[in-house]
Amino acid sequence: MGRLGKKDIYIKLRYIILPELAVSAGFIAIYSLLVYYFYYKWEIIPFRREWIEWWIPLVSIVFLTFLFVYKPVKYIVHLHKKNNDWPFILTLILGASYIFVFIFLMDFIKTFAHHNVRIENITELREIHKSDCIRPMRFHARKSEASVFVHTYMGGKYHNHLNVDVYYAVPVTDKLSDTVNKETHRHWLGIPYYESETNSWTEKKAENFITKVYNQSIKKFENEDLDDFVCLEPVPPSNDRDGFLHAISKTGNKLSGKELIILKPVHRPVSRKARELLHRSVKNYAIINGIFLLVLLFLKVDYNGWKTYLQGPKKLKPKRRHKKMTWKERMETLWMMLKDLWLCWLTGGLIFLYFIFLLVQGVDIIHPYSDQLARWGGLSRELFFRGEYWRLLTSMYIHGGFMHLFYNFTALLWLCLLLHEKFGSKRLAFIYFLSGLTAGLAVILLSENDHRVFIGASGAIFGWLGAMAAILVRYRERLYPEKDMYKMVVIGLGGASLLMGLQAGISNTAHIAGLIAGFVSGWFLARREYLHM
Repeated sequence: MGRLGKKDIYIKLRYIILPELAVSAGFIAIYSLLVYYFYYKWEIIPFRREWIEWWIPLVSIVFLTFLFVYKPVKYIVHLHKKNNDWPFILTLILGASYIFVFIFLMDFIKTFAHHNVRIENITELREIHKSDCIRPMRFHARKSEASVFVHTYMGGKYHNHLNVDVYYAVPVTDKLSDTVNKETHRHWLGIPYYESETNSWTEKKAENFITKVYNQSIKKFENEDLDDFVCLEPVPPSNDRDGFLHAISKTGNKLSGKELIILKPVHRPVSRKARELLHRSVKNYAIINGIFLLVLLFLKVDYNGWKTYLQGPKKLKPKRRHKKMTWKERMETLWMMLKDLWLCWLTGGLIFLYFIFLLVQGVDIIHPYSDQLARWGGLSRELFFRGEYWRLLTSMYIHGGFMHLFYNFTALLWLCLLLHEKFGSKRLAFIYFLSGLTAGLAVILLSENDHRVFIGASGAIFGWLGAMAAILVRYRERLYPEKDMYKMVVIGLGGASLLMGLQAGISNTAHIAGLIAGFVSGWFLARREYLHM
């Protein structure tokens, strides 16, 4: 337990607590003002709501926390000397904890920015703004003509979190006697229901859970009074709006997403909701900093580290043992590296550019919808047997969300670097395409679901794993000293991926088919002259 002397407390407050409070409070205040004016009032920022409320503030606050807190914690606080990761872990937890402040703060800003709009008829609405809180005098929701869309996706650290979002889109009119032309109807009421559960999912379990949630949502929707609300707020570009647009499109509506007006009911008075959200934001901010302060008070001050921190980094000029490379020599070195490993950079670059292309097209990069993936190159039985055979190739480069891209991108570059010398770029490229095409054909021929969309480079990556397993079996005596590392990669990476494939949402058929194709081709294509004795 650390000493609680005046000097220790002064050092911690002066060099850690006060800078952290100033940075966090300053960023929260500035970011809140920017969101209030640029996103809600002036509507200059075109980003999706998830970026404004989650990703931008989270990444920014973590970056600022590391910039201003990590260094003083590392030098001043006396942590376990055998584990130098503790300052990093403590700073990361502190920065990430602020998401619990932004969850309520962003809702408070949206609620605070509400602009009350009173209208006589709902059909008077021609233009709406993100901050509008609409109160129509005449309003009728046609519950019997509602359309529903169900969106499911897997999440969580171990891909075992099944989320089910059910979106009901209800056409609204001024009076019950008004007719609804669903092809051109513009005004809709959106009612969302969310459910999630963590489990070891199989396809059967997942289907039963989705059916259960859907049936429960029907009962809730039937019992809900859609005419009982305080006001109606527009649904901004977000996952919810995408879900409602999918539900509306099922009715045969021919209007574009920009022409449709989708409103969501608000059931609590806006002023009371704003006060509650602000109170929760302030409370969470106080709890986070209170816990951080208590943790620091129970840690000792490292006076030597404190003095080093006050002196600043020492700028030592190391003696140059080698002649400085010219720009021409650097470019030649870079070219030789790119030339030798062109397959690694080309394959990874194509996957990354495809991901950027999907982002520009408005595809949700966290939990994309199946029809969006199918539209831009995903593979399915229905589309394949219509003659769209090119999807076997494009599906190897398209990925369903950022985490899917991160895992496959990392594994692909790592395996490419490990296997490049043993096969060469041309042979490795042949194994990649053969395994990817084999995996695609396998899921098409063995799948019973015509509408399921298959994406990702997993089949091709398992092909490289199979090629590694082939040279490990056939040339195990020549692989010293890489043999142990190759065993660890094949057993660890391959085994973990196959175990994850037992859950819903991942196709082990593609993994196993790619593994077999890679093993067979790798058995014959290895360059013997590059297998070490």
